Amino acid sequence: MEILSEPTQSTAAVLFVDDEANILSSIRRAVIDEKYTAYFAGSGEEALGIMEKHEISVIVTDMRMPGMDGLQLLKIVKEKYPSTVKIVLSGFTQLSQVLATINQADIFNFIAKPWDMESELKYVIVKGIEHYQLKKREVQLKENLAKRNSSYQNILKKMENTSAIRENQIQHIRKINTWLLDAIERIDDNESKYLATLLHKYTDKLPGGEEEFLLSKLIETLKLLVTEDILFSASKCHIEDNFEGKVQGNYALIHFAADCLLHLAPQSHNGKNLYVQIGVKEIENKVVLSFTIIFNDIDVVYQKRLPQCSYQLAEKIFKEIMDGRFVAFRKEDTQVIQLEFVLKKDE
Repeated sequence: MEILSEPTQSTAAVLFVDDEANILSSIRRAVIDEKYTAYFAGSGEEALGIMEKHEISVIVTDMRMPGMDGLQLLKIVKEKYPSTVKIVLSGFTQLSQVLATINQADIFNFIAKPWDMESELKYVIVKGIEHYQLKKREVQLKENLAKRNSSYQNILKKMENTSAIRENQIQHIRKINTWLLDAIERIDDNESKYLATLLHKYTDKLPGGEEEFLLSKLIETLKLLVTEDILFSASKCHIEDNFEGKVQGNYALIHFAADCLLHLAPQSHNGKNLYVQIGVKEIENKVVLSFTIIFNDIDVVYQKRLPQCSYQLAEKIFKEIMDGRFVAFRKEDTQVIQLEFVLKKDE
């Protein structure tokens, strides 16, 4: 997974454009110690030549220049380099001129001559860089999330062409994919990472359909799921089993759900102070299987990171995808998370 690095001023570039050499020299001396890279151009044509060779975060230009004036330059920049932040230095004083320039060229800020170097120009440039980097990061994030979603769309298309895949499995994948698209639209990277991981695991394992099996076999499998995982091998696993016999349900899906629930618990525990309980209750012609994780959570770690997504999303996933009932509650410093599955008794 690609990790976006935090942008800094040292990665930014600012282009100053003015036909008066003395003004450019004054700016050059003022910004020589700034962290960003500074470029200087004496005309609009020269400025565009520099922008063809370098990524410019912010352009600061005078308006009244011979040949190509500032407004013409900024219109071209708006069309060719829409992400570049545009700042104007000008002797314009009439409000109508200022508004016309802002509306036609998408100006970030307008500074009237003469300006104060520290409190006006330098300050506005820093804010312009921050604005540019924020927008750039948002674009990168959306592109990365879109690429991630595209790969799962391809998986879905392949699966739809495979007659062996049950329709309910395709529906599950569509649901997760819909939630992932929603997270991408909201630019919620934490939630999208969780959903992308879930979608990958689901498509990799493809939990099967309803089948008949011995409940004792499933319970033993769930116990091994806990004890053989290096993260939870030190945890205590207790089984409360008062039913012997066969049941009907989705064996693979229950196993998958229990694995997902385990990884909602803070992994910093490494199994210590973590207690897993597998319980069985008979209710008329049904059997209720519960998989419960109990752990000390003095620092409220679970509630702070659940689990890089919302409680409501976790509840929806376990209910709509895994046919289980998800419950989470606290008692003093102890956190409990639980899944329940209703299975049919084999008559």
